[in-house]
Amino acid sequence: MISHPDYDDFWKRQAWVKQLHNAPVPDLNVARFWDQEDPWGPWRIFESSAKNDPSETTSWLRDPGSMASGKRPKAVSIGSYDYGGHDTAKEFRRDIEASFFRYFLHGDGSRPAWRMKTFQSGSNTWHTYDKWPPAGSVATKYTRAIPARKREANDRIMTMALQEGRKRKGLSAPSKGSLILPPAIKPLFHSLMAGTTGLEPATSAVTGFPKSVTC
Repeated sequence: MISHPDYDDFWKRQAWVKQLHNAPVPDLNVARFWDQEDPWGPWRIFESSAKNDPSETTSWLRDPGSMASGKRPKAVSIGSYDYGGHDTAKEFRRDIEASFFRYFLHGDGSRPAWRMKTFQSGSNTWHTYDKWPPAGSVATKYTRAIPARKREANDRIMTMALQEGRKRKGLSAPSKGSLILPPAIKPLFHSLMAGTTGLEPATSAVTGFPKSVTC
């Protein structure tokens, strides 16, 4: 950890997702749009498994909700957003999970006719695709330039927060003005704090470090 504090080549070589190059057994990758843990991981797992999958037995599901919403008694909304009469938890267990295992474990029923199934928010409808990304689709990236003065302000805010945290733990604080934010995290922190998400820091007048973020 001391020799490799950031996500450098040493850690990148340990990433097990890079060892996935095929799909030796049928698998159903499930992730949710508001997964608070890791919505990115399942994308990579599916992408790597599907590279060499001539039998097309690796499938992919995306639905709304948080990490475990598919196991809840019902899921008809997330916060104030309503799914338009859908109970996605029930539909996932009945129409997707049960039918997948019924076919591949017991040879009963029909094989899923899709590689990708996703619940489209807004229209509140399920959509299926025989491949992913869909044929003819074009990736669109949404970016927002962050002014240099914003980046500098964010660096100062994070430095003060880290200094305060070290003080509370009885550790020696770095000198003022020295940014100790790991390089791998800086772009994400800047995007969160400088406008990509619309978040702005709320600064404490007593200590000078951020105590919350407000929308």
